[in-house]
Amino acid sequence: MGLENTRLNDRGLMAAGMALVIAGMQVFIIQPGFITVLVSTLNLTEAWAGYIASAEMFGIAIATIATAAVGHRLDWRVAVVLSALVLAGADLLSIFAHSAVQFMAARAVAGLGAGVLISIGYSVVGMARNPEKLFGYLIMAVLGYGAVGVFILPSAQAAVGLSGILAALALIAILPLLLLGTLPARSAIEGSIPGTVNAAPAAQDKRTVILALTAVATFFLGQGVVWAYLGLIGTAAGVPDQAVATGLAVSQVSGMLGAFGMAWLSGRVSQRALLLGGTIASVVPLLALLGHVTAMSYSFSVVLFNGAANLMTPLLMAVAAVAGAGDPRIIQRAAALQMLGLAVGPALAAPVAEHGGFAPVLIIAAMLFAFVYPAARWNGRKVA
Repeated sequence: MGLENTRLNDRGLMAAGMALVIAGMQVFIIQPGFITVLVSTLNLTEAWAGYIASAEMFGIAIATIATAAVGHRLDWRVAVVLSALVLAGADLLSIFAHSAVQFMAARAVAGLGAGVLISIGYSVVGMARNPEKLFGYLIMAVLGYGAVGVFILPSAQAAVGLSGILAALALIAILPLLLLGTLPARSAIEGSIPGTVNAAPAAQDKRTVILALTAVATFFLGQGVVWAYLGLIGTAAGVPDQAVATGLAVSQVSGMLGAFGMAWLSGRVSQRALLLGGTIASVVPLLALLGHVTAMSYSFSVVLFNGAANLMTPLLMAVAAVAGAGDPRIIQRAAALQMLGLAVGPALAAPVAEHGGFAPVLIIAAMLFAFVYPAARWNGRKVA
C-alpha cells in the first residue's frame, strides 16, 4: 500500500481531527445557548432541558467508552461515515419530535454518533508528531466554533427557528465526510507511534499510562463538577446578573487564549512545568470564590479558571498520547474518561449543592484538580 515507514501528514490529521471533534461536539460546545432555545421554543422547564442535555452527554460518554474498547478493531473511515449519518439523522429526527421524551431520545441517539466522531478525532490528532501543539489548535477551533455558535443562535432562532438550527447541525455532522480521504484507515496504523505508520511500537510503561489516564479522569470530573454551576455561584454570592454574564463571556476568550498558549508553549516549556502551572491556575480561582466575592474578583476568577482549563485540556490529551506511545487506544480511553467526567460531574455535584451550597462544590472540584499534577512525575521532557 506504500504506507510503510512513511510519515502521516500532520496537516491532514489536524484537518480530519478538527472536523470530527467539532462535528461531534456540535451541541455540547454551544449548550448554554442551545438550552435557552429549547426552553423558549418547546416550552420546556429548565429541568427537562437539563435532562435532554444530560441524555446527549451520556450518549457521547457511552460511545467514547465503547470506541475505546473496540476502536482498534474498527475501520475508522467506515465508522466515521456511519457515525456521521447517525448524528445527522438524529438531528433531523429531532425536528419531528412531538414531546420532550421523544426529543430527549433523539438527542441520546445523536450523542452516540457524536461520541464516536470525537473519539476518532482525538485519536488521529494524537498520532501526529507534535500532539501538544495540534491539540491546542484543535481546542482553539472548537472554542471558536462555540463562540460563533452561541453568538448567532438568537438570530438563527428568530430567522429559521429550532428546525432550521437542527437542519444546520445535520449539515455540520456530515461535513467531515469531505475529509474522509485524509483519515487513516485503522488497519494501516496498527502499532504506530506518533508520526509513523507500521513502525515498531514504542514500549509503554503501564504505570505511566495509568498516571496519565488518572490525571485525565480527575481533571474532567472536576471540570464537570464545577463548570455548570459557575454562573449560579456568582449570583448566589451577590454578583449582579450582568456582571456574571460578562465574566463568563470574557472567560470564553481566555479559554481560547489558554488553548493558544498550549500550542505556543509546546517545545518551549516542559510538560511537567505546564501541568504544575495549569493545576495551580485551576485550583486558586476556585478557592478564591470561597471568600468575599465582588464583581471584579468573580470575573477575574472565572477568566483565569477557564484559561487554565483550556490549556490543560489539550495538554492532558497530549500527555495521554505520549504516555501511550502513540497507541490510539490510549487516546480513545482518555477521550472516554473526558466525556464520562463531564457527564458524571454535574450529577455528582447536584445533591452536594442542594444540601450544602456551593462551597463544598468548589472544594471538591479544587481537590480533584490538585490530584492532576502527580501525573507530571512520569515525564519532564521538553516537547518538540
